[in-house]
Amino acid sequence: VKNFQAEITQSIYSNIANETEETKGIIYYQFPDLIKIEYSIPHKEIVFLDKETCYLYIEETNQVLKKTVSAEEKSLLKEQLFSPNFDKIKKSYKISLKNKKKKKNFELELIALKSTDSVETIFPKIKMSIDKNSFMLTKLIIYDSFDNKTSLTLNNLQTNIEINKDVFEWKIPEGASVIEQ
Repeated sequence: VKNFQAEITQSIYSNIANETEETKGIIYYQFPDLIKIEYSIPHKEIVFLDKETCYLYIEETNQVLKKTVSAEEKSLLKEQLFSPNFDKIKKSYKISLKNKKKKKNFELELIALKSTDSVETIFPKIKMSIDKNSFMLTKLIIYDSFDNKTSLTLNNLQTNIEINKDVFEWKIPEGASVIEQ
């Protein structure tokens, strides 16, 4: 897959607060290393990931959070979201196929084999839904050690399409305060 565009819904459930926060928008990906998410609901926010930096722009406060992303973090993100390396994942997780009879997607559950500080096993449990035809990830649910969960769902996924190059030419808005992390 050289690129894709999809509608994205992100739900973050806090076990302690017993609350879920949901955001919606559009995600764009351009091989090898450009990702942009434009959230519109409930607030306008932009996540932009280029070769070495991740930006989060919050329009409401006119702030940009800027973080340098290591090659390992970026590689892991791309592998898990866009082209999972199951040989590598199998070293850190027990993988189970949960829906042998469902027709549209493969439903996988990954349980960490051991507790470690390794980037690959930060999450004790992960669920993935993978389209049986395209083998693209359509849903990812990540559980942390406190039973909080983050769910990413992709709808209306379009691959290998013409995406306007302007989508990936994001710049920090004039007058925005920048917070480096």
